[in-house]
Amino acid sequence: MVTPDNTRYEQDVTPGLVRQLHETLALESVVYRNRTDVDYGELVKVPELIASQCDEGYVLGLPFGRHLRIFYEFDDIEAMRKQFPELLNEIGEIAIKNTGARVMLLEFNDFPRRHHQEHIFVGAQFGDSLEVAAMRCRDVREQEIPDPPSGIEVRPAKAADIDLLAGLEERVMEDLALAPPLPARFLKDARWTGIAEIEGQPVGYLRLLNADKRGMLADQFVVDADLDGSAISAALLHAAFLHGREDNRRALTLPVSQTAVGDPTLAQYGFKHAGDSLRYDRTADPTEVEADRMAKVGTRVKVGKIWGQF
Repeated sequence: MVTPDNTRYEQDVTPGLVRQLHETLALESVVYRNRTDVDYGELVKVPELIASQCDEGYVLGLPFGRHLRIFYEFDDIEAMRKQFPELLNEIGEIAIKNTGARVMLLEFNDFPRRHHQEHIFVGAQFGDSLEVAAMRCRDVREQEIPDPPSGIEVRPAKAADIDLLAGLEERVMEDLALAPPLPARFLKDARWTGIAEIEGQPVGYLRLLNADKRGMLADQFVVDADLDGSAISAALLHAAFLHGREDNRRALTLPVSQTAVGDPTLAQYGFKHAGDSLRYDRTADPTEVEADRMAKVGTRVKVGKIWGQF
């Protein structure tokens, strides 16, 4: 294990030990990951990644504005239990010094190989999980879709719209600590981002990424719920379907909260429940994490043979 410093950060953004370790783990019959829908072979090539590793696995952090998205890969669950919190703290130290990330965000959907990872996440000081459902339309080309709602225009986002989208998020997000400032490559790295407007004012946006088998993934779906959220959602989905058809794309996956699984708007567009995941978050700064942990520990005193907590 390597102590993090600025030199280590420079090493981590070049091909090296982490990529070699991934290639070794990829040969194993059982490898424990937090995401089964991510190509880790491509992920370890991303220049912006922050990495920390041990002999049995590694943890990656991908900066995304204020978020640091966490990915891990281990060949043994016991090794992960012992090493994961320390590797996570190493990445946090690097992120605090070298990026704008302040909140770690870990998404988990490797349920068949769960083996009590939630205990490991708790030990690493992540908060309570948020349940997320994946809704999927099998083929946007064949799906009959309703007419778009009137009064809402959807247009492709331009580079100059980045501040407009950030302002929209500030207006509608309940917890700005978990709403990351938009990275400089936010629009450039997407395959398509649509902005919904009412009388020229932004009321929502949908950002699409490429997915496997010529599919698409809705990475960000922000709607001003104080207005007609269903109509805004329908307008954005209608535009996304047309965009997918123009490029002969296929499935569209949309992550939503569990309470939205039966939403009638999603049913109109042919979305069906296709899986579940959990989302965990914690502060990136290990000093803050330790201070918060100690604040929750009660003082114990020994009275004779009896332990009491006061």
